[in-house]
Amino acid sequence: MKQELALQQVFETICQLHLDDKLVSVANVRNKMIIAAPLPLITRAIAAFKADSQTYLDSYLKNNEQVVEIKDDNESPTGPSANTSHSLTERVTELEHQVAELSRQLAKLTKQKP
Repeated sequence: MKQELALQQVFETICQLHLDDKLVSVANVRNKMIIAAPLPLITRAIAAFKADSQTYLDSYLKNNEQVVEIKDDNESPTGPSANTSHSLTERVTELEHQVAELSRQLAKLTKQKP
């Protein structure tokens, strides 16, 4: 399982480097990786990518589009983008009221416990 995650991370890193117009090399992939992967795994992944790069790029872009769409669908209307018209002071005041209300609710719930 760990090797599968490392392989997936290697291919994601390779695709990112390629899309950023950077050299896809063992050193660049290894330096950009979050999860450590064995060198033979990295070299085999680079060789496979160079043999059929378009397939890997299509898959990578397809998976990234799905992540972006999910994030867009779940964005709450009370998120930072909805509050851009409010001044900082108004937002802080609103948050203070929310904290006070939540504190009252928490105190009420803790008193109800036997």
